[in-house]
Amino acid sequence: TLDIPIDKVTAARTRITIAEWGRGIEITGKSIDLTYFKLSDVQEMQLREQMTLTLDKAVWDVYKACQVKYVPLTVGTQNITTNGAFSGTGGSNLNFYHLAKIRDHMRGTLLVPTGPDGNYNAVISTQAARGLKDDPKYIQWLAPQNALKGINGYLGTIENFNLFENNNTSSFSNAKGASTVTGEGVFFGYDSGMMPVVIATAVDPEMRYASAGFDRFRAVAWYGELQFGEVWPTANAGEGKIVHLGSA
Repeated sequence: TLDIPIDKVTAARTRITIAEWGRGIEITGKSIDLTYFKLSDVQEMQLREQMTLTLDKAVWDVYKACQVKYVPLTVGTQNITTNGAFSGTGGSNLNFYHLAKIRDHMRGTLLVPTGPDGNYNAVISTQAARGLKDDPKYIQWLAPQNALKGINGYLGTIENFNLFENNNTSSFSNAKGASTVTGEGVFFGYDSGMMPVVIATAVDPEMRYASAGFDRFRAVAWYGELQFGEVWPTANAGEGKIVHLGSA
């Protein structure tokens, strides 16, 4: 009988340096005593929003540092580079042609694995989302799906992508680079990024409180020790799993 072939597994390392993250707001005891509303609740709500925007930008900055860049030169032409830099000025916004080209490049060239649902994911700016929604093919794709698509930034599952709109302009530009029409976005597959966490504030924020001067001064803050990183920061087939849409 023949033995079953046994392969040796080679592991590679990616270094991610854990950092401290946080932001706080000071409240005076006097303002608390003389205010009808519970100020700590209001400020905690604002801090949670600030934390969300901060970590949102941190995550997508890592994804946008990927090596594969896609520039829509016109409505029907594109330029793809693999050196981490855009080449050419975007003369078109995202449309179905470019969505299909990104999908085919990820599937056929980069060999990017899909997620558990069999699809890739994409997070795009409001401008890029508008370019897609203005394409007549968008309605054709969306019609078989339920009418709630498009609520809360979910644009539907189209061309093998679960598409989400992100309106945080600190994360995604509505006019990337020298272009005035090209919205920014990232397209990625399974196992594309990671987040080592020491204190898991990114999922369940830890709000911390402090006081001084016999409780005359108080502060509330969010705090975490974490960082984000790309699993394979290359453009090699089977390794690079992110495509960054934009313009030089």
